[in-house]
Amino acid sequence: MLDISLYSNDSFFLAELRRDLSAKLERTMQGACRFQSLSLLQTSLYDRLDSPPDLCVVDLRDDPEEAMAFVRRLRRNAGTEIMVIASAPDWAMAAYDADVMSYLLWPPDVSRMAELVLRRFAQRFQPQPLQFSFRTASGTQVLAAEHIIYVEYSDHRLLIYTDSGKRFSTTAMRLSFGKATEQLLADPRFVRTHASFLINIMHVSSFGQYTVTMDTGVTVPISHAKKAEVNGRFRRFFGREETAADSVKLAIRN
Repeated sequence: MLDISLYSNDSFFLAELRRDLSAKLERTMQGACRFQSLSLLQTSLYDRLDSPPDLCVVDLRDDPEEAMAFVRRLRRNAGTEIMVIASAPDWAMAAYDADVMSYLLWPPDVSRMAELVLRRFAQRFQPQPLQFSFRTASGTQVLAAEHIIYVEYSDHRLLIYTDSGKRFSTTAMRLSFGKATEQLLADPRFVRTHASFLINIMHVSSFGQYTVTMDTGVTVPISHAKKAEVNGRFRRFFGREETAADSVKLAIRN
């Protein structure tokens, strides 16, 4: 959740900015932004917050000197980013000197404002792709999880099959299959279909009664004990209530 506080003495502008900025951000951050609108007369409320907002947008127009004093106080609170709206270039430069995230001249371009927010907080809503690391006889290897088609557990080793046609074999390990692959299993794209197999849902081309066929043509078994879990993971991943087989057909069709 991204917490954004808007400060201005113009109540009409606050309502308009909250509405327009929220609409722009919702396209990327669906349901992930929480707004609070406050008058600059209420800046003391900031000092009593248990945790500061992620971003404060401060309108400097009404009382630039007092507003800039507030901006400088905000900058002393680590972890809070600030965006200012200034009526003149000299106040914009004063804000720049105060090390704010960005400044906009009046009237502010809300589309530009949304772009700046998305760029600054992109990592929170677009995390880096999962990297899976493992030890082989030739050293530690790192793979982007999206390139892993399936993993097999055999003779205390992981056999990792990729979409480039390569197969990696880890060194012998004392860890259980589940423990060795818990990082992958925390990702909604992966599910164990069998005591010795784990698949990437994104690489499934067809779904049978007790098998799945991967897009490389390899057939991976689904044990009776894992069937309900596999079906559930498919339904949650595709966000629908149909069977896993229906989910695969729909994904292929689209």
